[in-house]
Amino acid sequence: MTPFQQNGHRGEFGDITLRDLVAPLFRRKRPMIGAFVAFTVLASLAAYVLSSSYKVKMEILVDRERVDPTVTAQTTTGGPTSQVPLTEEEINSEAEIILSPDLLKQVVLANNLQERERSSIMAKIVNPRNDEWYVSRAVYHLGKELNIEVVKKTNMIGVIYKSTDPKVAYGVMDKLASFYMEKHLTVHRPTGSFDFFSKETERYKDALAKSEA
Repeated sequence: MTPFQQNGHRGEFGDITLRDLVAPLFRRKRPMIGAFVAFTVLASLAAYVLSSSYKVKMEILVDRERVDPTVTAQTTTGGPTSQVPLTEEEINSEAEIILSPDLLKQVVLANNLQERERSSIMAKIVNPRNDEWYVSRAVYHLGKELNIEVVKKTNMIGVIYKSTDPKVAYGVMDKLASFYMEKHLTVHRPTGSFDFFSKETERYKDALAKSEA
């Protein structure tokens, strides 16, 4: 029997009961209850926000424009022409087109996202601004809310957008796809092709007018 046990005292590393552990908590009962209530409210709020969030996903396949082979007298076989694989820089450049400010501005105006900025807490704090300020804020936030990732080992670009309103989520992604295709064709259109098609259109109009006359 140790000296500590002989004197009827608990040793330095004696058994600690459950009451000893929870006793400090009971002494601070009010702060513990307040922390528990705050945690419960925050957890419920987070669950509500996450459950009412709508996610729309789009995937874009990046590929080069089709190049027709040159037909010559020496051409005897019609085998497919080999294309050089796309580089990482080319795929990333397409992702930059999606996030270009002018394209995002078109999406903002098409979905009236600037009105969401007008009714935000930030807009209530600062003095009233002009419409262009709200549009620029909406463009900035849309660029942050879009989740764009290049799928590894593929030519695919994944675009994800979330919103608490399903109509806004679909509208943003729908307009983003339309405006992206327009800008993609504009950026990659061969030099002089617009003038060529314009002249061809005018020529057919003149031919139609002569035939009607």
